[in-house]
Amino acid sequence: MNNNFPKVLIFGQSFNKNTGGGITLSNLFKGWPIDKIAVANTGHEMFAANYSICNTYYVLGKQEHKWVFPFNIMQRQFESGVSSSAASVTNNLFPKNIDGTKKEKKYRKLFVEKIFYPALSYCGIMPKVSKIILSKPFKEWVKKYEPDIIYVQVSNLASINFVLALKKYLQKPVILHMMDDWPSIIGGNGPLKKYWNDKIDVVLRQLMNQSSLLMSISDAMTEEYQHRYGLNFLAFHNPINIEDWLPYSKNCWKVNSTFKILYTGRIGTANTESIKTIAKAVDHLVDKGLDISLDIYSPNIHSDKANTLKFLKGVTLKNIVPHSLIPSLLPSYDLLVLPLDFDHNSVRFARLSMPTKASEFMISGTPILVYAHIETALAKYADKEKWAYVVSEANESLIINSIKKIYSSASLRQQFGQKAKMLALKTEDADLIRKNFREAIYSVKNY
Repeated sequence: MNNNFPKVLIFGQSFNKNTGGGITLSNLFKGWPIDKIAVANTGHEMFAANYSICNTYYVLGKQEHKWVFPFNIMQRQFESGVSSSAASVTNNLFPKNIDGTKKEKKYRKLFVEKIFYPALSYCGIMPKVSKIILSKPFKEWVKKYEPDIIYVQVSNLASINFVLALKKYLQKPVILHMMDDWPSIIGGNGPLKKYWNDKIDVVLRQLMNQSSLLMSISDAMTEEYQHRYGLNFLAFHNPINIEDWLPYSKNCWKVNSTFKILYTGRIGTANTESIKTIAKAVDHLVDKGLDISLDIYSPNIHSDKANTLKFLKGVTLKNIVPHSLIPSLLPSYDLLVLPLDFDHNSVRFARLSMPTKASEFMISGTPILVYAHIETALAKYADKEKWAYVVSEANESLIINSIKKIYSSASLRQQFGQKAKMLALKTEDADLIRKNFREAIYSVKNY
């Protein structure tokens, strides 16, 4: 591939350093010429956008993102158009004074997010509450930008229909990158489940068939989707910049004082119960006299789900740290945990995904405990390559015994830490993955 990079328009994910999707996108597109990359995304998805990799953002605001009544009253409004900075977008999130903002958050949390939306989801209304249209200002902007390729991540009916309309308007090739197996749960559990599953499946297959290149997030997803959709996918997940991580990577597995365990990331869909089980196991071990602790770094430490953890012995909740500090933070711990929930819906949602943090945990050299169903791509990969200690049953006693085993054996910690690091150096190197990613994109556009 030569240096004549295609001009790419990205929809469905913004560059950021706060979310798994934003970090993955940033690492995959790092080094792409800044004048040949732009993002069009809804205002809700533009929070904390990173302008160092991409400085051209079009906010799909109130002229494009349309909500039916009464959602148009309840939803936050964003100004449409090109955004000059992240602040210009996120200021729209909190238009009121401090006291007003707190009241709005409490209202949304107690009623809208916990009662109203779940009820609508069960009734099968959610897929129709909003749509994204090609407004006249957006059409003018995107024609002027004139991308060679459209790279998209979709997650619902509105985003699929928008991409189909955008492709028809621009007549440009589309690259579809699937991050999670959301199609398997999109219909919800209500009486219209089959109706929405079938309807969304039709338009998703239409988009897949119109895409010039299909990407997945894991080898497991590639295999599953080839069988499910009869189409070929290329797997690309979060790569790691070796030079940023290797200087900090653990080389000594001796525990000097307290045995420190770390979880970092969100507390939410598909992991809350497993995080709770690990925290309760630590509480039990502290009761038994072990000098052990669990630090949880998360953006959700003030959520109701996190509140159930704060009174457990040995467990400390901490605010998430900047991603630039993660390479030095991970090796300062004795054990890292990667938990996924075991209930049916959680397994369906996460079964084919690969957590963004997995490759970062591996290069740290700190031993890893994977607590996930054996049918998940994460547990399968860890078990097959032996880069982590795997507990694949939802059982607190198994977690307790596993932590005790890792706690008492420096050689076991070294074995897993070294194996994970060596595998990461071999397979997760960003230089190699970015090269393959760029070549895949370049192959779509013929010069």
